[in-house]
Amino acid sequence: MTHHLAPPSVRLLVCGNADRGDDGAALSAVATLLPALPAPLLERLEVRRCGELRVEDLLDVATGEIAIIVDAAVGVPPGHVICMPIEAIAPTFGSATPRSSHELPIDQVLSLAVLRNITEEGVTFQSHLDGSRYLLTPEKAVQIQLALGADIIMALDECPPHSADYTYHRDSMERTLRWAGRCRDALQEDQPALFGIIQGGTHPDLRSRSVEATVRVGFSGYALGGLGIGEGPPQMYSVVEHTTALLPVESPRYLMGVGTPQDLLEGIARGVDMFDCVLPTRNARNGGLFISTGRLNIKGAAYAKDERPVDPACSCYTCQHFSRAYLRHLYVADEILGLRLNTIHNLHYYAELMRQARQTIEAGTFPIWKRECLAKMACDPPTSKHPQETRTDD
Repeated sequence: MTHHLAPPSVRLLVCGNADRGDDGAALSAVATLLPALPAPLLERLEVRRCGELRVEDLLDVATGEIAIIVDAAVGVPPGHVICMPIEAIAPTFGSATPRSSHELPIDQVLSLAVLRNITEEGVTFQSHLDGSRYLLTPEKAVQIQLALGADIIMALDECPPHSADYTYHRDSMERTLRWAGRCRDALQEDQPALFGIIQGGTHPDLRSRSVEATVRVGFSGYALGGLGIGEGPPQMYSVVEHTTALLPVESPRYLMGVGTPQDLLEGIARGVDMFDCVLPTRNARNGGLFISTGRLNIKGAAYAKDERPVDPACSCYTCQHFSRAYLRHLYVADEILGLRLNTIHNLHYYAELMRQARQTIEAGTFPIWKRECLAKMACDPPTSKHPQETRTDD
């Protein structure tokens, strides 16, 4: 039987260590798990629609602080027999694949409403590739990630849609807690770090119950799930602040699926250490570029004869060698080089933003620097909807 691997993603992780200041920002406690990695950031490079890009080239632009996380989405048949050995996935990543101590594969299932059924046992989902059905249990989720060689493993959870009512969020959160215990029981003491996931929607009481029960189970770190899916930034920031205040100060905090540059800065200020999001690469594929004063859509006719770099303040390879006019030409001509150069720029932008955040945290000037950055940035569109409500591969 031939098993089809879903188009993979690559996530980029930058993290580090320092005590949390009064404002909550820190060079994260992740260093206790992975000592050689510096800074607060978990960033995702999605290659689903950019299979011709060489990942190793893209990693070069984001400094030597980058680690790879392999993400197998819906359609990867659950079970370590399928996922092992890692070389089965290697051809997708070229020479970037060989493992080092800093590569962190994490397996996750993207549960689309029309393709999955959730029960106490786990998630039964249908492959979007060939229609095959598979059952993913908390125990199998752990097995898959161990087989992929993960240094950080995520507990299986459900991310309810923002539109779900209070009762659904409560029931889902309680089931996620039971799954968290099963994941904990499936992992041996000498095996990789396991992160529990806090759920509860935008309901403070559910978030509090989730934190209390998840911390009682005991994990190496804690993720905040179910945010950035339509609730709007102010409400998201409020939930993040409420939740991080309840989490152990010495444990890494990971805000899943977030976000814009503004979201990252606001999250760091509220004690978040790690993030992941497809925005830099997805926007790059669609001509959207992040610059120091906001965003730029390279598709615009106004850039047809613009010989300036994307961002004069940027030192990335793209900005040092190519003009806005040339990047627009590549995009209009549907040249893969355009996607590559756009992606290089956006990844560099995010990496540089987090580098500056680390420096200002160390210097004790993060709040002032954050205010200055936000004042320069144009207003971003609202955070994207839940994956059940919108496509994620556009």
